[in-house]
Amino acid sequence: MRSRAHKHLLAAAGVSLLLASSSCAKLHVWKLDRAVSSAVERLHEHLKASRFEEIYAEASPHLRAAVTEEEFVKKLREVRARLGDIADVKEPPLSEGPEAKEYDWIVTVFDIDGAGEDGRELMAWEVSEAGAKLQRYSFLFNEGEESIDLEP
Repeated sequence: MRSRAHKHLLAAAGVSLLLASSSCAKLHVWKLDRAVSSAVERLHEHLKASRFEEIYAEASPHLRAAVTEEEFVKKLREVRARLGDIADVKEPPLSEGPEAKEYDWIVTVFDIDGAGEDGRELMAWEVSEAGAKLQRYSFLFNEGEESIDLEP
């Protein structure tokens, strides 16, 4: 028969394992969020500087296999030309887009204010321990009246 202290020790060990598992899951989610945030920052720096080839080079293999660099650059050049100088990039309030961290992809939404036109940017990211890679990119001008899509 097990002693009372033994039962308490087993219960404490079980609780510790549950807490450790929860902490690992939170750390994983934090790492994914950080990877996406860094990738978004890089993409916007490249977009502002018209370095479209660098965006393409950092995109996911799925996107690069489906869209040629020439087509990708052409479409991003059009987005950038219509925006003009980019004045502001911000996440809209409550922009919690659909995300599935258990499936290793995340969708982000940003409003971009340009000197020419404004629009909303939607991006899907492949996320792994190695980082976040752009998988899909769409830009909607004038509240969805016209869009430019880059997706596999």
